[in-house]
Amino acid sequence: MSSKSNHHPTEDEIKQLATELGIDLAEIFRPARAYPRFGLGHSQVAEKVAAGEIEPPIPLTETGHAVGWTGRQMVIHHWRRLQLAVAKKKQVAA
Repeated sequence: MSSKSNHHPTEDEIKQLATELGIDLAEIFRPARAYPRFGLGHSQVAEKVAAGEIEPPIPLTETGHAVGWTGRQMVIHHWRRLQLAVAKKKQVAA
């Protein structure tokens, strides 16, 4: 986690974390497959999307009824969570 920004990982960080997590960056994760990857249930994901903590899923059709997250979105979410965990650990150690 060496990115200069706390909100945007570098492309290399994205690729490395995707490899570690076994996530294809271009793959689309429909909700039923995404929730376990987030480690959260439907209601918790909905709350975090509403709060801006998780990017909203992208519409997969013109009507927007079918939605999903890209692997890239999921990896960036994990990266942000890891950044927060590292920052919290540093606060506790200080």
